[in-house]
Amino acid sequence: MGKKYEYASSAETCEKMGREGRSDHDSVEWFGLAMYWTVLSRCTHAEDPEDRFIAELESLGTGQPSSAAFH
Repeated sequence: MGKKYEYASSAETCEKMGREGRSDHDSVEWFGLAMYWTVLSRCTHAEDPEDRFIAELESLGTGQPSSAAFH
């Protein structure tokens, strides 16, 4: 598992905890941590084969035209 995936997974976990927070303060703290992990996952450079593969897929895109082209 690459670092980008680990960081994104941590962000998802924090978001889940934020939605289930016992108080508004807890939720705010969890969502803040989720934002931190999300930023890390986007800023991390590909360091292992899995990360490089994911980065390459993200750079290629789907080849599908944007919805703005149809509207």
